[in-house]
Amino acid sequence: MATTTTRTSNILPTLYATLLFVSLTTCNAKNKNDKNLLYVFGDSLFDAGMTLYTGVAGDGAEFWPYGRTYFKKPAGRYCDGRVIPDFLAQYAGWPHLQPYLQPGFDDYTKGTSFAAASACVLVETRPGKFDAILSARNWDEWMRLTRSKQNNLRSEFLDIRSECVQWIRSMLSSWLFLLLLFAALMDLRKEGGTYLGCGSNRHLITQLINLALQMYYFVQMVRKLKQQVGESEGNKLLSKAVYLIDIGGNDYFSIFEPNKTNLPQLPLNPHSKKTYVNQILSELTTHIYTLYNKGARKFAFPNIGPLGHFPSMKTLCMLRPEKSCLADLDELARMHNAAFATLANKLQKRLPGFEYSIYDFYTAVDLRVYNAYSYGFKESITACCGSGMYNGDFTCQKTEHSFSACSNPPDYLWFDAGHPTEKANEQFASEMWSGGLDVVAPYNLKSLLTMS
Repeated sequence: MATTTTRTSNILPTLYATLLFVSLTTCNAKNKNDKNLLYVFGDSLFDAGMTLYTGVAGDGAEFWPYGRTYFKKPAGRYCDGRVIPDFLAQYAGWPHLQPYLQPGFDDYTKGTSFAAASACVLVETRPGKFDAILSARNWDEWMRLTRSKQNNLRSEFLDIRSECVQWIRSMLSSWLFLLLLFAALMDLRKEGGTYLGCGSNRHLITQLINLALQMYYFVQMVRKLKQQVGESEGNKLLSKAVYLIDIGGNDYFSIFEPNKTNLPQLPLNPHSKKTYVNQILSELTTHIYTLYNKGARKFAFPNIGPLGHFPSMKTLCMLRPEKSCLADLDELARMHNAAFATLANKLQKRLPGFEYSIYDFYTAVDLRVYNAYSYGFKESITACCGSGMYNGDFTCQKTEHSFSACSNPPDYLWFDAGHPTEKANEQFASEMWSGGLDVVAPYNLKSLLTMS
């Protein structure tokens, strides 16, 4: 009996260790296969450095004092430190999301960010550095149009606008045009892109990462992800991920910028406002369908903020003859937000498995503007960095302009003319992540991310 007891005593620790190892291994394998990722789309409020790799950087985020509070150096973010997705990734247990175009980055099982400064929903709002409109994103089609036999880059996207194609064909007899087109194509191929078109001013474009191009990059990433992990695992990752989208503010800002002949004409009226909002939401819906058709099921959106509170808009509207400039901006934001909430609800009913979260960014900013001290801010009107009234000129870091930069960004709601400080971003992210129904609905991001 003593011998049996001794043997049993010796076996139990080994058995326990074996079971523990199997349990941990199974758990780790489960965690490895059940990653809930974040894929981020949008503009400079969410840009995690994407603009650094597009060839159109130069607006500031790659220079001091951007990044000073957290990174201690510029990090490609339009902020003194981290932007909202940085905090959300942290809450979800991930490191900072890497921009999709970052050289050497190819581990898409950790999520990625496609968001880029100046991005818009409508391509014609800010068409790119050659003032043009997207028309084609397919190398084969461009080679056919230019009568070339080269045929070695393929795309899953094809969006040819007939008026652009007709114009291109009419220009093919011009050797100067062919040289310009060839140079543009070579530039795109060198940079790894296939994004080219023509515009209202008959100019060629290269890259400015509007939402359309972000979708193209996403489709490209899906293909690479499935090559890495297989079709089945890739589909599982894509369906469990959350797709975080912040876009639209630039489309409304741009109405009041000079020389925007392809946007609604000022002064605005109720009909033109409604028409423009519907145009933006129609295009946005198209891109949501692109994500959904590639496996996306869980979406998170901050709505449009109170545009009239942005220091840049306060400064711009001072120069406009329309006395209703700021009021028009805020009304456009409210119209957009109301219509988008209705749209999201319709999509949930129409698309099987579609779930969403909308963060009330409009109210969140509004509360901090009017109740700054309650949220730990001393200044909620003037930006920390910039020049002009309210520091509303985008001159932060620009050596050709004089600008001022505060020494205490956490005291400010705004870091520059159009972007919150890291402190404000952390507050917004916290509310998005775990806030109640009064700030984020019908789910917060934490609930959405863990939803099966």
